[in-house]
Amino acid sequence: MTGRSLSRGLALALVLAVPPAGATPGTPPPSPPARLAAVVLTPTEVKLTWGARAVGDTEVRVELRALDGAFADVGAVPGAYRAALVQGLQPATAYVFRVRAARGGVFSEYSNEAAVTTSAVPGSCVADAQTLCVAGRFRARAEWKAPDGRAGVASVLPVPSGNSGLLWFVSPDSLELLVKVLDGCAANGHQWVFVGSATNLQYVLTVTDTHTGQVRVYFNPQGVSPRAVTDTYAFEGCP
Repeated sequence: MTGRSLSRGLALALVLAVPPAGATPGTPPPSPPARLAAVVLTPTEVKLTWGARAVGDTEVRVELRALDGAFADVGAVPGAYRAALVQGLQPATAYVFRVRAARGGVFSEYSNEAAVTTSAVPGSCVADAQTLCVAGRFRARAEWKAPDGRAGVASVLPVPSGNSGLLWFVSPDSLELLVKVLDGCAANGHQWVFVGSATNLQYVLTVTDTHTGQVRVYFNPQGVSPRAVTDTYAFEGCP
């Protein structure tokens, strides 16, 4: 999602295409929506719900961002509604949502943020120069960004290891990520993901179970030295 417009190709159920009008002097702000939650319905659709309804001529405007991006307004639903369906999302992608009410160009405070990762379309893992296929089933790809603006997709360092793989960002002489997936089904009924990092660059690592479409996303902010990932509940579903 790095550098791409989030609003392109998106559709919001019951969208009001016209942005809110300019504020009327003296108009009090509406109450903010509360208890925002997000649920994945399909690889390209997320349903949002919130607990507090707005009233009158209020509308609820929806914003979203990728983990490494800024929020973008994608539309609105009438204030009487407590749900919205966001469509046209990218599969296997992490998003963060927030909403706020608007009346006459006056906005409420934002709701809480709700993060979710869309599922992938099940299939097979096809390895290439930028795609790891771990244990023949789990697809791992990473996008990175440097403080000077350089960015790209991590490259694979070919090594003979079935359950793990190595990724580099700038040079194959400088490895950044070790990704390993282990079968923990005998222990807790899950597939486990381990990640070792040797970088403080920003990255978004996406690991997908291509058999089930389940996705896990691991994000490291710019300038942070990440801790090792030991995700022993990464994926449900055992052979």
